[in-house]
Amino acid sequence: MEDRKAKYKALKDSKISKSANSSDKFDNDSVLNMGSLNNFSISGETGEECKFLDSELQERNVTRLRPENARGSKYDNFMTGKICPTAETYLSKGKELPKAYIKPKFLIRNCFEKVGIASYQESGSSLLRKYIENISYIITGSDRDTSTVLGKQYQCDYGLEGEGVVGRVWMVKTSFPEEIGEKKISISKCILVCQNPCDAIYEHFCKIVTKKNDGTLNTESMELLKNCWDDFVKQEASTWRRFYDYWMLAAEIPTYCVRYEDLMEDPKTVLIDVFKFLLDTDDIEGTIVESLIEKEVSPEKELYYQRDPSGRSFKKFSEIQKNTLKSLAGCVIRRLGYGSNFISPVNPISPTNFFENDDYISDSKVYELDSIVKNRDEYYIKVRYDYLQLNKLALSKVKGRQEIDKTKLLELRLNHESEKLRAGGVKQCLRPYRALLKKVIKT
Repeated sequence: MEDRKAKYKALKDSKISKSANSSDKFDNDSVLNMGSLNNFSISGETGEECKFLDSELQERNVTRLRPENARGSKYDNFMTGKICPTAETYLSKGKELPKAYIKPKFLIRNCFEKVGIASYQESGSSLLRKYIENISYIITGSDRDTSTVLGKQYQCDYGLEGEGVVGRVWMVKTSFPEEIGEKKISISKCILVCQNPCDAIYEHFCKIVTKKNDGTLNTESMELLKNCWDDFVKQEASTWRRFYDYWMLAAEIPTYCVRYEDLMEDPKTVLIDVFKFLLDTDDIEGTIVESLIEKEVSPEKELYYQRDPSGRSFKKFSEIQKNTLKSLAGCVIRRLGYGSNFISPVNPISPTNFFENDDYISDSKVYELDSIVKNRDEYYIKVRYDYLQLNKLALSKVKGRQEIDKTKLLELRLNHESEKLRAGGVKQCLRPYRALLKKVIKT
């Protein structure tokens, strides 16, 4: 033990001596200056690839993002006062990517802004995460339990290295508040991802039954599970509505909505607006991030995602089930632009008028009322915005922001066993059909 302490002290003294004699001192401004971007290295002090010692990352040979000469609290102070780790670099004029950015990487620590990516199951958040990782070169995290079969599939099949990681990441995917677990995290802004409820609910059902992220069910299987499917639609229609109701109220933090249909139809326009929101600006013209977005969505780029047409699952729903959706979730269907008479000062990027406005949609107005709530000693009204109004408000809140107001963080209790605790009701809903489900899986 004494020998180890002596060796450690000698190594520490040698590093301190080397640092004192070095003419290349760490300076915040020089690191952010485009002329000094080579001051960034990929890991630690040598720029060599390394493995994290954390048990959760031990098997992943990934790199860390860290200024070359940064040490201890000096680096902590550098990161604490910033909105995001690379905002200044992206907002600098230029077209070339810094040499340090070779591939998506984890951050050495996250003591700056944390951004949530919230979505109902199977709504396109994985597609958005891959776009963000490929553009920002920073791995996104999630609250998913990676010990499950589905959790491992996200890592292996989708290449999402950050599954189950909530610490050394800029953005964390969550299904809060429908999935609640043990671990807490505080976010200062959120990207809300949505897809029309028919596609999202059907694909979620297929995933649960087949235990595969890209699982599908043939006509024979759906006929066998007819009653199970009917009960599932009734439950998830309310779950889908409650989820988006929570995030689309006058939120405690800026929340920006991304529709899967828009992301598939016009990814460049959507991603430009997303990075305006992430980087707290209303203009990214001529910046590195704009050129990275153009490169990522270019026709020559290999597609990460199969382009399935929107509304592909409507034929899986009977008229009674569609009316159930409209009765229980019509208010949110309208606000997300999936109703036939969606009115907005800005036209939706793609036509998504999947649902006709009728008596069943009107039935959902019971859920539409704005609510008066108490926050500490103050009362305020939570207003239902449509997604375009929500986005306009979110961009106005973050524009030009230079620091994080830590008194206005939204605390989430993230779930590391999300597949086991899904919404508290899926297992109960499917329990009577366990024998049928096993039969379908075998076939």
